[in-house]
Amino acid sequence: MKEHLPAVKTIQGVAASLRLSLSAARKRAEKGKIRGQKVGRRRRFRKESIEKWLSRVRAVSMGEGGTTSSEFVSSDPESP
Repeated sequence: MKEHLPAVKTIQGVAASLRLSLSAARKRAEKGKIRGQKVGRRRRFRKESIEKWLSRVRAVSMGEGGTTSSEFVSSDPESP
C-alpha cells in the first residue's frame, strides 16, 4: 500500500512561487517568516503551506484581513 506524502518544495521552488530572489527567500526562511523544516542541511517547504501563506498575504495586501502584513508574516502559516 502506498503512503500519501505531501508535496514539498525546495527553497528554489519557494523563491520561484513567491517571485523572490533566492537570497530573499533564504533570509525569510532563516528568520522564520516562511515556515519550513530542515532536512539535513537543506530546508523543505510543504507546497500546501506555501500556497495558503501566499493567499493570506495577498488577502492582507488587498485589505481583506484584519492584520497588517508585518503582523501576518511573523505568524504561523498553519494557524487559522
